[in-house]
Order: sequence, then structure tokens, then C-alpha cells
Amino acid sequence: MRGKPPTVWLAALLAGWALSAGPVGDLTFMLNDLRARGMACAGSSSTEPVGLLSYSPRLEQAALRHARDMAERNFIAHTFAGLGPRERVRQAGYDFLRLSEIIYKGGSSADPLRPLEWWLNSPVHCQAIMSPHYSEVGVAFWPQGNAWVVVLAQPR
Repeated sequence: MRGKPPTVWLAALLAGWALSAGPVGDLTFMLNDLRARGMACAGSSSTEPVGLLSYSPRLEQAALRHARDMAERNFIAHTFAGLGPRERVRQAGYDFLRLSEIIYKGGSSADPLRPLEWWLNSPVHCQAIMSPHYSEVGVAFWPQGNAWVVVLAQPR
């Protein structure tokens, strides 16, 4: 499936999935599936698979805090009330060497394919998802407002 546009590739993949863990578990599974298969992002020629992401409850805590804020306060940005992703992750008690946060808000469903398609069509977001430097992830979804936050990190 390498070389096909992300939307086509993901639609073909989803046709065979029996997802049951809810939107957060589904998105986490999809991220790891993409990393295991390898994918070329725009601006990169590499299609090599990268290591799977391990779940981090501390990263999820930071992601959930921001997803809730974005949904309840009706905004989409990486910074809120003077706090950016690095500060939120530190407040959650996570010590990192590298960190990326990807966000999405909108739509009218909890379908994780919608934000994933958007991220994969954005070179900077796709490259964060496919970065071999990240080994842990926290994913959050706030349904009242359809806000998604993914925090990818390399622990210290």
C-alpha cells in the first residue's frame, strides 16, 4: 500500500479492522499500524517502518487536559492560559528529551480517521507521527467539541 495517498491507504486499512476500544484506542492502534508499516510523508522519501509507541498515562493526562480545554472553551491552538505542550507535559510529571503535540478540532463524530487523514496530509504532522525519535504516546478525545490531542515523546 506504500505510495498511495493516505486517504486511500487508510480507507483500505479500516475496511478490515474490527475496532472496539473506542476512539482513543482506535487512534492509538492506527498510529502504531502506520508506524509498523512505514509511510512516506510529503517532504520525506523514507518509507521505513519505525518503532511502535507505548502508552503513557502521564502523556494521556496532558493530552486530555488540553483536549478538554479546547472543546469547552471553543478554540484550537497549542497554547492556552499561557501553557504550551511542554509545560502541560511537565505538570503531568513526565520528563522528556523530545516532544510533539498534534491537535485537531471539528467534525461531528468521534471517528479517529478524520483527524488522522488531516495530520497525514500535513507534512509536519505526518513527520511527527512517523518520527523514529518518539517511543511513547498519550491520546485524548473530548467528545463535546470533538477535540483530539496526541502527545508523542521520547522519555528522558
